[in-house]
Amino acid sequence: MKIKNRLSLITVMILLASCSQPTTDPLPEVDNNTYLEIINYSSTPFWGLYCTDTINNSWGENLLGDLIIASGDTYKVAINPGTVDIRVDTQATYGQGNGAWEQIGVVINDKESFSKALYDS
Repeated sequence: MKIKNRLSLITVMILLASCSQPTTDPLPEVDNNTYLEIINYSSTPFWGLYCTDTINNSWGENLLGDLIIASGDTYKVAINPGTVDIRVDTQATYGQGNGAWEQIGVVINDKESFSKALYDS
């Protein structure tokens, strides 16, 4: 009984540890002609990336998912062409992050890209 309880406790601890840590796995490559690229030259990791059309009142889901954009990393994500609003957050606070950078009304045409490098203030 003691061994079973210890194994259960170890399993729970491993699961909790894996859920609470952000991943810094290599960011996915995008094979698309229309994309958004964020380059992090700041000393702060980026936890949130949001891109939505300008008529939407909500930022929607975090495009990074469980990933972070660490200092020195570049992240590309395929997007639909059009006029979009973009926001990058520096804290993982479930949509209530600290906006490090925001740009409203970016026009990204089909087969084009928008690239933004962010630095420390």
